[in-house]
Amino acid sequence: MKYLGCVLLICVMASVSKGGVMAANTNPSAPFINSWLVIGTFENDTSNSGFDTDIVGESQIAPSAQMVTAGKTWRYFDDRLFSRNYDDYQDLFSYFKTKRHESVAARVAYAHVYVYTPRPQQGELRLGANNEVKAWVNGKLVASSDVPTPYRDTLKSVITLDTGWNRLLLKIVNKQNGRFGFYARICDVNGKALSNLTYSPGGGSGTLAICTQAMNDIGSATMPAAFREWPYVEADPVNAVSKRNQQLISGHTDIVLHASPFQFTAQGGTPPYRWRLLSGSLPPCLRLGKDGTISGTAAYDAKLVNYEFKLQVTDANGHVASRILTIKLNERPNRWYEAAKLVGLIHGPEKVADDQIPRLASLMKSEGYGVGIPISYDNGDFEFRWPSSFDPGRADTIGKYKAALEAHGLKFGMYMGNIAGPNVRTNNGILMVEEAMRRYHPKVLWFDWGADVSGYESIDALYSMVKSIDPETVIVKNGFQLLYHGDWDVLSLEGFWAWGKYYWSIWPSELAWPKKSVVESWRLITDPNGSLPKISTPIGRCICGSSSR
Repeated sequence: MKYLGCVLLICVMASVSKGGVMAANTNPSAPFINSWLVIGTFENDTSNSGFDTDIVGESQIAPSAQMVTAGKTWRYFDDRLFSRNYDDYQDLFSYFKTKRHESVAARVAYAHVYVYTPRPQQGELRLGANNEVKAWVNGKLVASSDVPTPYRDTLKSVITLDTGWNRLLLKIVNKQNGRFGFYARICDVNGKALSNLTYSPGGGSGTLAICTQAMNDIGSATMPAAFREWPYVEADPVNAVSKRNQQLISGHTDIVLHASPFQFTAQGGTPPYRWRLLSGSLPPCLRLGKDGTISGTAAYDAKLVNYEFKLQVTDANGHVASRILTIKLNERPNRWYEAAKLVGLIHGPEKVADDQIPRLASLMKSEGYGVGIPISYDNGDFEFRWPSSFDPGRADTIGKYKAALEAHGLKFGMYMGNIAGPNVRTNNGILMVEEAMRRYHPKVLWFDWGADVSGYESIDALYSMVKSIDPETVIVKNGFQLLYHGDWDVLSLEGFWAWGKYYWSIWPSELAWPKKSVVESWRLITDPNGSLPKISTPIGRCICGSSSR
């Protein structure tokens, strides 16, 4: 008889929404710019010749939607139309590669937006880019970096905005395959909003029109999707977590979850624009502000349908324009994970004989597990359990687990360790995870070690890529202390003694979060003062268990 050499670690899920709520910020931070016109891609090379080559007439260009420049077309861009990730990162990687099926290896792209101010103002243009960036305001070069600046607000440049419409042009460049995208916002020296700014992809020319539009070149959505129990697009944990937990995120403002509110955009006429619903409705508990922002959290029991509404904008001179738009309401993607109750994180999957893997899957099913997640890359050894292009000689252990788990009605997930490991490196991390997504279509990606501030740099870029390929894929982040690592869907708590009596007295957690959270317990121990015993399991025995909350 061949033996099962594995350990299944019990995971209990609980939905959490308690904890002290901090006072609302009465002096709001400046929003990031999420709606642009984008053109590309253009060729670059390893010598980076494209960085200093003027492809579009950089100091003079004043684009409009569908305008052709250098053989390419300027297109309306808002990555929230195709990525459910809550962030302010402009994901050119997923737009060009996943949605438009174009190469992003050694490429150049441009992004442009018009900025209106009723009076001259001075402020800061703050940028971050994968991997290189230049910026012009009204044709004047104001920022340039030929090294990666992957975090929000990395580059800060003093700029002057003239009365009326101003032109902001960004050039985003990489020299090889991998990360491709940027962050951008305009603010004062403290990161706060300048007064009365209006952003428009179309600018002030022509008659008044709503320019939030369908992404005709990559799909049919006219608005970002909404999700039950999650806020619409916007997320800011600073205004949600307790004072105790704010200490965990306060030092990591460059990578903590943050997403600016959705705001409708118009073109033509004279700002300020004012917005209202003429007919129809938004999903229950979402609200439209007069400034065109949508706020609120969709109700937990709202009908999962398309909500159609007619929107009207009025400019300062009383001109009006209207448009019919639709928001689709979906169930929150982590809801099934919460309902699954038990998760099997499978260590040493390669130690199980091939003909015993189906037996293991059958045992898990009978014990009440909802998902199996074999160690797929790393766990202290930087080794693959599948034939990745970064290690093509490996046996396809992961493919065997996927087949067996799904054949027994379980969902399949993949554990990823430090994706900035020495055999992958930082810029390739996104390519490695993309490869896994396309090959195995996991319903869970369980990230361990991979998002440390000393590890993988571009968490928003990574998560956005995952959720652009499959919006239903759930991201699990391991480690309560690391809850600031971007827009995870499930937070894993390792039951170490480190939590102490305080956390055990409020089990499962005091965590409040903008999104309805799911908390997963891993390595559960019952003594808060105890130490974690070293797991030592004889070959031939499989530790399983069932529990619910």
